[in-house]
Amino acid sequence: MNLMLVNGPAVEPVTLDDMKLYLRLDGDAEDALVTTMIRAGRMTVEAATNMALLDQIWRVRLDAWPATGFVVPAVGPLNRIEAVRLVSRTGEATALDVTAFRVDAGLGTIVIPAPPPPPLPDGHIEIDVGVGHGAAAADVPEPLRLAVRAMVACWFDNRGETLTPRGAPLLPDVVRALLVPFRPMRLV
Repeated sequence: MNLMLVNGPAVEPVTLDDMKLYLRLDGDAEDALVTTMIRAGRMTVEAATNMALLDQIWRVRLDAWPATGFVVPAVGPLNRIEAVRLVSRTGEATALDVTAFRVDAGLGTIVIPAPPPPPLPDGHIEIDVGVGHGAAAADVPEPLRLAVRAMVACWFDNRGETLTPRGAPLLPDVVRALLVPFRPMRLV
C-alpha cells in the first residue's frame, strides 16, 4: 500500500497571530519564518501520530484487493471515500461506484464490497479518501494544537543551535507528552 497526499489542508491548526501571541512577538519581521514553522510543526505532529489534523485528501494505491475485505489507510481519522479507480498499466483510469464501498470511521477502515471488482491485469487500484478532524483550526483537538505551538516555540527559541545530540529523540518532551493519547498503538 502506498500513500500520496492529493490535497492538503486549506488552513493551519494555529494561526500566525495565535503563534505570535504564544511566542510573545511584536511586529512582523519574523512572520515568514513563523508561518513556515507552523506548517512544519503541523506536519511533524501529523507524522508522529499518523493523523491528519485538518481535512485533507490522500490517495491509497493498492496492487490488489486485500483478502481481508477491508483497507486500513496509514493516515486518519478516516471520514469519507472521494473516489475509487482501477488504473491500467498505461495509466487509463476506470472510475468505480463509490457508494459500493463503505467507511467504518470507528475502525478507520474502508470496507470493500464482496466480491470486489476485478482488478486490471498489470494495473493498480486507487482509493482517494478524506481524512482529518475538520476544516477549521477549532476542529483540531486542543492538545494537538498545543503540540504544534510547542514544536514551533522550541524551533523558534533554538534557531541555529543543535537541539538534540545524536541518537536523542527528535520531539521535545512536552510535545511527546501531548501526543501520547494520539499515538498509534501496536498490539503484540
